[in-house]
Amino acid sequence: MFPFKHSAVSYLAGFILATVGLHACNQARSARDSSTDQDTSLVQVSDAITTVKTAEAKRQPFEYHLKTEGKIRAAREQIFISETAGKIAVFAGANGRRYGAGNTIAVLDQALIKMKLERAELSRFNASREYESQLLGYQELLKGRPLEEQDSIRKKLRIATGLAVAEQDIRETREMLNHAIIKAPFNGVLSGVLVQQGSHLSAGERLFTLYTDHDLYVETEVMETDFKILKPGLVCDLLPVSERNAMIKGVVENIDPYVNAHGMVTLRIKIMQSPADARLFPGMHCSALVNARVAEGIVIPKAALVKRNEKPVVFTYANGKAIWNDVSIGHDNGKEVEITGGLKAGEKVIITNNLQLVHESAVKEESQ
Repeated sequence: MFPFKHSAVSYLAGFILATVGLHACNQARSARDSSTDQDTSLVQVSDAITTVKTAEAKRQPFEYHLKTEGKIRAAREQIFISETAGKIAVFAGANGRRYGAGNTIAVLDQALIKMKLERAELSRFNASREYESQLLGYQELLKGRPLEEQDSIRKKLRIATGLAVAEQDIRETREMLNHAIIKAPFNGVLSGVLVQQGSHLSAGERLFTLYTDHDLYVETEVMETDFKILKPGLVCDLLPVSERNAMIKGVVENIDPYVNAHGMVTLRIKIMQSPADARLFPGMHCSALVNARVAEGIVIPKAALVKRNEKPVVFTYANGKAIWNDVSIGHDNGKEVEITGGLKAGEKVIITNNLQLVHESAVKEESQ
């Protein structure tokens, strides 16, 4: 009875050991097969050759496009202020109305001014009679005296009789009459009209603005770091917010040689050519693209530039290999990049399929 139990237990233990051993062998075989497949895959990847296009790094002037925002201004603009209190007698002006140089824009009521002029002329008449009468009594005194002394005596007599003051009043009143007629000092368009015919004015009150619509410019600011590449005469492309389809040409007219508290330099761009249907007004927002040339340097297509660990890298082609080059970059115009260090003129830079490359990756140059 006991021998039988011992034999059964031995048989069961042997079966279990055999099963475990077989399972372990199968796992080992699977691991070897998997390892072999991975090794084969790695070999295939490492042996893969990437086809790339290249471009030559050239030494040439760099075309830099400086983009900035600004506002349209009028080259000539004048704000009219009432110099005296009074009433507007004649005014037919309105926003947008055009006036030629010398045309009358408004006329102030001149009744009081004319009355002052008449009073001043009467005072001059009376003072003149008094002056001539008193001068007769000085004839003997003036004889034999130097001319300068005679002139001094006559001048004092003119003041004493009130003649000098009356003549001054006449000049001032006539000047007031001239100012009562407001004329356009140049060809322009009326804007900012704040009055109408019959309005009563106070001295110093703002009336309206006149500006030249045919002589406009864009006032903008650029960073002081870009100041050295700017100069008068540079051609610009202008794009007003209201005229997105209009191609407007401009030229840098003036650069203010003063850096403000924000590190910006003021630039004045004269509008040279604009479409006939383009409506441009002072105060409009406008984008400007200044086309500047930087001194000669190494220039490559922007497509050749990649980032590795947030640093600029360029791969060059040499003997079927992609060579890693750490570079320093300068200006960027969206299509090309200025390289200030890390490349030489004449080197072939890789411009396609360069995102996955590593140092000495196998590459094939695509025929162009």
